[in-house]
Amino acid sequence: VSAASPTSITTSVPAGASTGKISVTVNGQTATSAADFTVNLAPSINSFSPTSGTGGATITINGTNFSTTASQNIVKFNGATATVTAATATSLTVTLPNDATTGKITVQVGSLTATSTTDFSAIISITNFTPTSGTSTTSITVTGTNFPSANVSVQINNFSVIPTSVSATSITFLIPSGASTGKISILAPGQNVSTASNLIVIPIILNYLPTAGGIGETININGTGFSSVAANNVVRFNGVSATVVSASA
Repeated sequence: VSAASPTSITTSVPAGASTGKISVTVNGQTATSAADFTVNLAPSINSFSPTSGTGGATITINGTNFSTTASQNIVKFNGATATVTAATATSLTVTLPNDATTGKITVQVGSLTATSTTDFSAIISITNFTPTSGTSTTSITVTGTNFPSANVSVQINNFSVIPTSVSATSITFLIPSGASTGKISILAPGQNVSTASNLIVIPIILNYLPTAGGIGETININGTGFSSVAANNVVRFNGVSATVVSASA
């Protein structure tokens, strides 16, 4: 007992207590509560399956001392709150949130929290990207699930891109000079996920030298969005096809 008055007592639940009546004895006289006091036992996580998944996946967590009322179990995947769809004292069924990232699972029941001993692996998924084409410096947004906030990189057709913003469900970047048409890839530790379709990088001609020349003379064309494979660039002079002898993006 930490504090007492004629009408109030402050105490703490002792170790070894279990659900049942509360009694107070004063000078040999005992009062007993009409209802049971529920002792919350610390939950524990024994296992979970599957051990990896993307946003929206159903995950089963096995353990002890969970609440049988689904809403009274707060489940988080590396800090991202999941929806508990079913609960028993030893099993929870949850939906993996789209903003979950790889890390520990926690289950909180009341003021007590259990933490998994191993990490759950959140797998990146790409839903789409917009716009689907653009020139150098066009802003592209990739949407999906479970993008990590750190240790993530982006490539267009294997050309590295620096993101301008990253969240668990979207990544934004500017098409850099040197990038060419190809798939967008999101890379994280142990993961490399690419878009189903290509981002079309529209070429731009910045200049060409010399600005005049005779038949057979070599002309250098500078710009962005060219293919580094010479044969993939179709160059015409007023509609007449030229032979590309070398190329870079």
